Amino acid sequence: MEGAPGQGKSTIVQYLCQVQRIRWLNKVSDFEKLPDAHKTSPLRLPIKVDLRDFSTWISGVNPFIPNEVISTPAVNRSLEGFLAFLIGYQSGGIDFDVNDLLEVSKLAPLFIVLDGLDEVAEIPRRRDIVMLVTKAAPRLRENCHGLKILITSRPSNFENSPGFDQNHYPILQLGSVTKAQIFKYAERWMIARNFNWREKLDLTKTLETKLDEPHIRDLARNPMQLAILLSLVHTEGPALPDKRTSLYYYYVDRFFSREAGKTAVVSQYLDLLKDIHGYVAWVLHSSAENIRGRKKIANGGKIALSDLKILLKEYLEREQQDTKIIDDIFQAMMTRVFMLVSRVEGTYQFEVQPLQEYFAARFLYDTASYSPPGLESSGTKPDRFDAIARNFYWLNVVRFFCGCFGKGELLDLADRVRELTRDPVIGRTHHPAMLAAMLLADSVFSQSPRAINEISAVLAEAETLRYLCPSRSRHRSDLSVQIPARSGGNTIVSSIFEHLISGTARWDTFINFIVFLQNNLSPQETIEWWLGDAKARLLHNKARWLRIGSALECIEHAPVHSLVENLSGDMEKGMLSLLVSHQRFDFFSGDVEMSDKMGGYILNCQVRYNQWKCAYPSFLLLPFLEVSGSINFDYSWNQREAFSAALSDFSKMESITQLCNEYGQDSFASKAWKFSEIVHRTLSGPTELPLVKIETWENLLDDAREIFGDRVALLDCAMALSEAKRGRRGRYKFMELLDLSFPIVERIRYARSQSRNAAWWKLQHGQIQRKEDALLFHFAFWLSISEDILEEMAEILADSLDSLEDFEWIALKSKFEYLVYHSVDVPKDWDHPLLPAMCSSLRLGFMASIKFPLKYAGSFSLLVFNNSAPIKREFAEFQQVYALMAAINQKISWEKALKIVRDTYNCDATFSIIRITGNGARASLPDHVIEEVVANPDAYPALLWNEAVAHITGQARKAIKPVAYTAEKEGWFVSRRR
Repeated sequence: MEGAPGQGKSTIVQYLCQVQRIRWLNKVSDFEKLPDAHKTSPLRLPIKVDLRDFSTWISGVNPFIPNEVISTPAVNRSLEGFLAFLIGYQSGGIDFDVNDLLEVSKLAPLFIVLDGLDEVAEIPRRRDIVMLVTKAAPRLRENCHGLKILITSRPSNFENSPGFDQNHYPILQLGSVTKAQIFKYAERWMIARNFNWREKLDLTKTLETKLDEPHIRDLARNPMQLAILLSLVHTEGPALPDKRTSLYYYYVDRFFSREAGKTAVVSQYLDLLKDIHGYVAWVLHSSAENIRGRKKIANGGKIALSDLKILLKEYLEREQQDTKIIDDIFQAMMTRVFMLVSRVEGTYQFEVQPLQEYFAARFLYDTASYSPPGLESSGTKPDRFDAIARNFYWLNVVRFFCGCFGKGELLDLADRVRELTRDPVIGRTHHPAMLAAMLLADSVFSQSPRAINEISAVLAEAETLRYLCPSRSRHRSDLSVQIPARSGGNTIVSSIFEHLISGTARWDTFINFIVFLQNNLSPQETIEWWLGDAKARLLHNKARWLRIGSALECIEHAPVHSLVENLSGDMEKGMLSLLVSHQRFDFFSGDVEMSDKMGGYILNCQVRYNQWKCAYPSFLLLPFLEVSGSINFDYSWNQREAFSAALSDFSKMESITQLCNEYGQDSFASKAWKFSEIVHRTLSGPTELPLVKIETWENLLDDAREIFGDRVALLDCAMALSEAKRGRRGRYKFMELLDLSFPIVERIRYARSQSRNAAWWKLQHGQIQRKEDALLFHFAFWLSISEDILEEMAEILADSLDSLEDFEWIALKSKFEYLVYHSVDVPKDWDHPLLPAMCSSLRLGFMASIKFPLKYAGSFSLLVFNNSAPIKREFAEFQQVYALMAAINQKISWEKALKIVRDTYNCDATFSIIRITGNGARASLPDHVIEEVVANPDAYPALLWNEAVAHITGQARKAIKPVAYTAEKEGWFVSRRR
């Protein structure tokens, strides 16, 4: 689970654990307060782990008893070992080992929460944690079949951050708080504070007014900042700060002032207490990063009570304060000022990470040196910015630090941010562009329009936009940044609009730009631009205009007259497909010729569609194709309900007589209406849920085939239904694939049972008479057969595949790419002999390679690479990904592989590269390849460019010194006398 600072990750997992705890301990009063859905969720034994503690334990130190070395040998340190250690310690020191843990897991499913992966500063240690957890999960699952593991982290702020394999650990992202949620939260917040009706009314009115201001709305995007905002709305009313750092400053100031009014000690030492918090935050944050450096007084963000007192004494002595007040100061910190809390007995830490980062930033800013001419000194604000801005771990501290700068300092800060984007090392990573965008989003430069213009102009450059808009297909690098229009967002958005209209952006980069726009514009703003400026400038390129509208999700909201005005005349197949996918049937539902053309495209799988409801009977076939073609074999309630909803307004639809008169008896619309009537009768029958039975789907499919004929889309549905569980039904002793007297789904099921019967398959092939028969044969054949039958029938198959029409071949290829070609299968034998037929038929070689990739893909890809013929678009994705695999495995030169990648990229191949670059894996790219890709970003897919940038980021990360090391070396805190 990923979320930004203060977004509530730890709060959510703490709640999940407490719900389980309430149920285990039968806390009746607490149980009654839970939502009904949470009372009946699966019961598991919760174990919550702070990953900073796990990191400290791995390094050989007891995280709960400072400076105590643990006795567990390094080779025996595992997740299970730490869980047993944690339970033993938290239970008062009882003997509890891994065997006990495994015995418990047999009796009760475990819910293991691993909180704060991002708070483990050292990348090698973070990588160790990922490795240990990944290894432990399958071991634990052997005993604990109901095991659930939940890891929390901030989104990675640098490209090569270790992460978990997304195939096994799907990522949940916490989104921004919606406006409705803000007011719901505010209502509960006021109730918890016993506000009277007048106070509630005043706060609600002020909040409504302030949320209309974009910069205030941005401050309320996460729960922690929202809580601070509500506190300030209550105390300050309309006079609210517009900077993120100012928000925290006012919150901390009000917090301390409130306590000062209650306690004389806090009032007497108010400023000193703030300064001490800053110093402690600096020590904790720098110590977490510098874990292998000098002797540390903090472990993983925590500090022991004895060390905290030593730290306070050192600080008082350095500031020449009376050390006799240390007990008063300490008592005030522990009993009144709750910024530091004790979660583990004997240790203290900041209540939440953002507060630690804020105080560390304030300390660095407030203690920076002044360096006039003749009395130069290090540790100035620019010195400190240069050190922390280049360090990925300090990203949130940098944001708070820069928010402290006054108006007279902002132009110099802007220059330094701009230079950071052009740094020869760090400038070639995502970090500088993302940092610059975050500073604009934080309203750091709000007092200096010139500084805003300078930075936004840099971010709007084509070279920098690539870093600002990381790939949507690589989740961990997709940091969502919202930049208010008045903070430079309008400049960046305008630049992206120009790229979209000009068509200079390739498809993958185009998609990344779209993601940025969706994060930074409201739907209404997007639609207004698309129907306004974009429409006016793309009058002669309707396809591009429609594609932009599709990506921005504008098509479904556009008035039909706007579409008709701009899309009159002949339209490409792809344009029609976009209109269908966005359910704009009103565009052509009254046009007989276009309706029939559209129906043909649908039935031949030549357009994409993805819809559940349809108010037009002419296209009611679509919900059936969508649901039955992707049915998950368990007939989930959502699928049945969605299909039923497509007929919710059946009584309002036009009659079959009217359609036949207008369109003709043989029109697609009339046929679709006939099918609609059959579906309506089926759903109106005596059975309450007729779609729960597989027979219902099979019967509807046979009805559709009788009306429309054996079309590709219906065959695709039959393939999906053949894999569904059919319950108790007698098996046929013999059946032929092309015997029309049997239901088609039954024939395909029988074919699957003949996976090793070569004689049966040869007989079926010999009976092919129609082109529809050939396509049915190949769909069933490639779903079912074994390798030996493929080898025996290779010559026959080659001729048959090559005789398919292009749209039929594309449908067959796409079906099996989806079923087979989505996993990373590196060939075991790159030199396995190919069948002669595979050398003469690219289609046969391709189908064999995606069906049996470990055996044939390597040899076939090398055959294609050595063929001097031009790249075929239909094989471009295959060639691209296997060219990289071949180069990584030293089967072809990198020069040749890169040429293939460039050529296939020109054929729009781009997304299969995620098989190599995704899921937490790191491709092994040589240095010269990295340099070539980064230097020529327009020539290579964005995913490959991101991969190269990840390698550069890793190299840059290794070269970065811990901030504490730089501070000590440059003497940031050495007293200087004039």
